[in-house]
Amino acid sequence: MKTPRGFEWHIWGWPIAIGIASLAGLLCALVGDGAWDIASWLMLGGLAVICAGYGLGVFKRRPAAKR
Repeated sequence: MKTPRGFEWHIWGWPIAIGIASLAGLLCALVGDGAWDIASWLMLGGLAVICAGYGLGVFKRRPAAKR
């Protein structure tokens, strides 16, 4: 019988962080002008850089550790 495991943060941590950052960037773009626009550009631009990096193979996956 398997014991129940907790939330898999090592798997879901980064996707959750990226989702929160994209939501925050979109909300900043909707809320106001000036500093809000700069914040939205930084957040959404950072997400575009992450996606482009993975698409171009800049970020390499580490091999899984042997048990």
